[in-house]
Amino acid sequence: MNRKLLLLGVFACLVFLAVGCTKEQQNAGGTTGETTQVIYEKLETVPSELKTAVVDIEKMKGFSVIESNDNEKYIFIGLGEKPTDGYDVDVKSVKEANDKVTIEIDEIKPAADAKVTTAKTYPYVIVKVNTALDAFEVITTSGEQFKDVADETSETTDNNTTGNTTNTTTEDTTE
Repeated sequence: MNRKLLLLGVFACLVFLAVGCTKEQQNAGGTTGETTQVIYEKLETVPSELKTAVVDIEKMKGFSVIESNDNEKYIFIGLGEKPTDGYDVDVKSVKEANDKVTIEIDEIKPAADAKVTTAKTYPYVIVKVNTALDAFEVITTSGEQFKDVADETSETTDNNTTGNTTNTTTEDTTE
């Protein structure tokens, strides 16, 4: 009888731990929300339909949603310019909480004694995630928050558009 109770207790603890490990509570800004793991895949090669989008942002430091189809989204995460090869991006976790997806990454640096090529590199990774959410953030394990490079490229486009409009207006008034 004691053995059955012991086994039942162990089983209950295992179930409790399993449920506790898959969902955790977070307290962010006084709001409590559920955090759940997101299914993701780190792509080894860039699919041909994404190559054009990647070329436009591959040298930038930050992240961007480069394609979104229903729940399938492709996220670019770049480290920016590095002085040598040997750098890489390691995806540690992808979680949903408080209506956004948080991707935690680690910047892999070459070992101090590694033989590296002294050519500029632009390490990045593309992560395919399955989520219905559209809000993303990328944070390093050391706490650095990456910017959305789509915001930077749209600001550049807006500034260029404004500049062109001003030039056109100036040309029209001088004639």
